[in-house]
Parts: sequence; C-alpha cells; structure tokens
Amino acid sequence: MDDNQRFSILTFPQFFDGEELTFNIVVIPRDQNPLSPAIVDSAPITNSETPFANAEFVFAAKVLSGFAISSLPQPTADPGITLNLSHPENAQAIFEALAQHLDIADVGMINSNVSLNNIPPDRKPEAPRSRENSVKKYIPKTFFEASGIKSTGNKNAVTDDSYHCALKDGKFDPNFKRSSDTVSWGKVFAYLLRQPLLARQAGMIYSASIPIEADTFPDGGYLYVDIAEGSSYFTQQGEDDAFIKRYAARIPALLPGDDPRQVFASVLFPVLNVHKGNYDKLFIEAAEYDDGFTKIIHTFQPRNRDFLIEKSDGHYPTKDVGIQFGFDDVKILDRYMRQLMEDTSVGVGKRLDAPMGVYGYNVDVRETGEPENEWESLNLVSSRQALILFRQPGNADDPIVIGEFTGELPFQVYPSQIDGRKNLNYWLPMYFGNWNGH
Repeated sequence: MDDNQRFSILTFPQFFDGEELTFNIVVIPRDQNPLSPAIVDSAPITNSETPFANAEFVFAAKVLSGFAISSLPQPTADPGITLNLSHPENAQAIFEALAQHLDIADVGMINSNVSLNNIPPDRKPEAPRSRENSVKKYIPKTFFEASGIKSTGNKNAVTDDSYHCALKDGKFDPNFKRSSDTVSWGKVFAYLLRQPLLARQAGMIYSASIPIEADTFPDGGYLYVDIAEGSSYFTQQGEDDAFIKRYAARIPALLPGDDPRQVFASVLFPVLNVHKGNYDKLFIEAAEYDDGFTKIIHTFQPRNRDFLIEKSDGHYPTKDVGIQFGFDDVKILDRYMRQLMEDTSVGVGKRLDAPMGVYGYNVDVRETGEPENEWESLNLVSSRQALILFRQPGNADDPIVIGEFTGELPFQVYPSQIDGRKNLNYWLPMYFGNWNGH
C-alpha cells in the first residue's frame, strides 16, 4: 500500500434495464480515524482539514469502452460523467456513536503517514501464505456428478481423506488465545458494510446510474468511479494519484434496447498505468460470472450418521436432517486462495491486487412441481420497525434513526482453521449449508 493512500473506490454494477446501467460505489477508508482529518503531516501532500465522516464527494463515472488498447483498465483524463449524489447527513453522528459503543484501538489516532505506517502487527494484514498453507477444500462426489468434470485442475481441491483426517485429528491447542474485544477502525468499516442501510448512511455506499448509448459498451469494457473537481480531497488526489485507489468492473457488451439483465462483477481490477501480475484467469472469471449466478449447484442427503462419509455402510442417520448443498466449490476455493496466497507473477511476498466482488450468496427456491410459481428468496428480511443507533450505550435519548430495512442479507461461506491452529492451512467446509425446511 502506498504511504499516502487513504481511500479506495470500488465500482459494482447492478442492473441494466435496456437504457441505463445502475451501479454501486463503495468507498473504503484505510485503517484510519474517520473523525480526524484524512491526512496531516505527510509532506509533500497538502494537509486535509476534512475527516472522512464529513467528506463531500463529487463522483465521476469513467467509461473505458472495449479492450483494444489494454486488457487492463488504465486511468483516463476524460472528465467522465458527473454523478449528482448527496452526502448522508448522519455519517459523523454514526461514527461518533460507534466510538462510544466499541472498544476501538487508538480511537483518536492522527492520520499521518507515521502513525498509519506504525500500526501494531496484530492489526495489520497477515503476510501472504504459500499455496500449500493457504486454503484447501474437499470436493465431494456430488460436485463431480453435477458438473460432469473429471478433474478440478487445482491441487488444493482434494479428493482424498486429508479433510476427514484434519477434522478427526483436531486437538486442543494450549497456545490458543481468544481474540480481544478491541477492534481497529478498519474492522469498524467492515462491520458497517455488513448492514447496507447503515453503511449508506455512514457514507460508504452510494448508488448511481449512467445512460448506455450505442458506443458506450458495444463490445464490453470497464467502468470505474473517480472524484471530480469540487470534491473533498481533490487537491490531494492531484498531488498523488495513489491517495485514492480506484478499482474498475469489467462490463459485458451492452446495447440500448437490449433485454434487461443483471450485471455483476465477481472480481475488480485496479486502475493503474502499469499493472503487475497475471490477470488472465480473472478475465475468464469476470466474463463467466457477469450475470451474478452460480454455475454448479449440488445437493446431498446424508446416508450415514457420520456426515463425512458419503456412502451408506448400514449406519443410517437416526432422523431426517434435510439436504446439504454446495455450489461452485472450486471457484470459491480459487477466490479465497487468491486473497491469502503469494502470487509469484507479482513478486516475492506479494498478492495479486484484485479485490473479490463476491460478498455472499442469495438462495432462491420454488416448488418444482409448479414451474409457473415465482422464485422465493431465503435471504429476504424486513425490519419490524425503524433501525436506530443510540448515541451512547444505555442512553435512549435522541437516537440516530437509520430507517426501515428490507433486503436480502447474504448467505456467506468462510474458510476456517481447525481448532484455530494458525500454523495450519484453512479449510472450506465440505458442504456450504443445510436445508431442512419446506
């Protein structure tokens, strides 16, 4: 990370209605204090008097049509399409309230390069791991039956008994330490993103749209968002282009009048003059998943009391436990490996700079006997009343009203380490979920 970097702007396409492309803009601050000026005492960059909580961004959408000049997005001097978006009114109050509710390490930190570069090791990202010690997954037989493939082509996608042995050999680790309740500002930003309504009012998520003309994306291209003149931090961005790092979404071919469709970015690409690393596999992934749907879904009804055993040996389950389900096992494994392991195409001890655009999954169901029935989401939730945030713990006076929420909260899949032994690799679960309802 560049010393002067303070923010990242990520662009996530959502939907094309035949005329306009809607997308979300996600602004993620570096692990810094959102209530203090974003950069001070970091010459030659000009000091900023504006904290993130009070920032008023002026965004511009930048369209890179086609892939003829470069297969990766490069910054353009074109002013782009100015997006008229307003800054949320509750942002400062939300961050002030969270500072009261949570035990935040160095809660009043000064956002200078010296302080940001001297964050304690336990608050910094883990160093890249080797392939062997990154993430592995046992690929069940139902995956191969559903996909028809014979081999995954990934050494970390195992079909032997190593996953079963790892679980059964689990033991108490005398050196295990429970995580502290103290969090960093970076983790606070991560918590906010778990509730989209709260993240929007904290100034981390915005929604916008651009018109699609015949020459916008006739053969596909890239879309990214930058700040424009009049925006907070425009001076600092002009002094060092790395002050705000931009990530672009790869957009499929879109023409006005086309049928409406979902547009999804499973991976984002850094907007740079010079890129490091090999992105060839990511181009394929971006194209394959640009509709936002999983490709390989498989299910399994346990035939043994030991759910790790896939064949029946006479020891049947004692009760109906429903079905287990999985999806895109190898692709999900690839994504987590990319986040954790060293990529030699970039350099020693480096990761490929390509943020994962998949936050979670929405599971939809319908009665197969009645194909005309509509799909129903298992992730759709609605708040029974307006969400509120107390300004101080235990004090209900003058709460911050967040509003009512209706939306899908994603089903998430995570790797874990057996018994928390940090010297071992992570494992993704054999199946990702279980369904025993109607």
